[in-house]
Amino acid sequence: MKIFCTYSSDVKPRGSYEECIRGAGHEIFTGSARELLNADALFICIAGKENREIKENLNLALDRGLSVAYVIEDGGVPDAGLNIQLAIAAKVPSMGVTGSGNGLTGEGRTQNAVDDRTGEGQTSETSERELTAWLTSVGEKVRAGRRKKNIKIMVCVLAAAFVISCTVILVSLLTGSTLTQTALPESTTEELLGIDVDELKSREKIDLSGKGIEDISFLSECTACKELDISDNRVSDISVLSKLSNIRILNVSGNRIKDINVLLTLKNLTKVDLSDNPISDYTATSFLSGVDVKQ
Repeated sequence: MKIFCTYSSDVKPRGSYEECIRGAGHEIFTGSARELLNADALFICIAGKENREIKENLNLALDRGLSVAYVIEDGGVPDAGLNIQLAIAAKVPSMGVTGSGNGLTGEGRTQNAVDDRTGEGQTSETSERELTAWLTSVGEKVRAGRRKKNIKIMVCVLAAAFVISCTVILVSLLTGSTLTQTALPESTTEELLGIDVDELKSREKIDLSGKGIEDISFLSECTACKELDISDNRVSDISVLSKLSNIRILNVSGNRIKDINVLLTLKNLTKVDLSDNPISDYTATSFLSGVDVKQ
């Protein structure tokens, strides 16, 4: 499991929280908000004055539904805005948040997903024990989620295979042909739309606008592309764009796109047109520094 850690910048934390995380077998990483997109959970430690980065990371974690734990050590000074954000995090039951008021440790009330208890002047060792318990709980939830996802994929595959088999049998009965004489069409969707995928792989500028495309997964190997136009189609999933790191200009207007977080992985992006899409959350665009965004 990947744990993104963020700290107040002016004071070094007293607790050995990273040792607890590594000791539980988890991977630690830090960095920009883009890196947080790959995390399974967020850990915050405020040992001094909080900074803007902590607020941005917490907001993005809440938007993505990540589990969050936080520690406010003695001397930690969160402002009123951050206190509100942490209170919001603590009120989301599905996130398994450890922390309310002063988080995992500190003076006053400490709350977690297992039980409620009060205490005064808790030590960093207490915080580390509670952090270990939180890691165990989150790890179980992440593993359960992955198992559930794998089961859903397997069910979908089996259902698709069943439908195909029934179709083959039905066609055979209606045409009087044997099963060995019945063949499924070999033409791909791209071929039916007149798209030469092999030819696109070496092109820096790709224009697929207005072709009625629903699935753009065939673009995964078009890594040379710097300018891509897939406007006026029926595309809803653009996650494959994470593999096209050279893209500078992107036009996805006039589609069915709701999730735009993949844009944070396009480090060379300078211009993007998102207009005429059912996007409900534009949070990702606030992290696209220097990018001309059309909504």
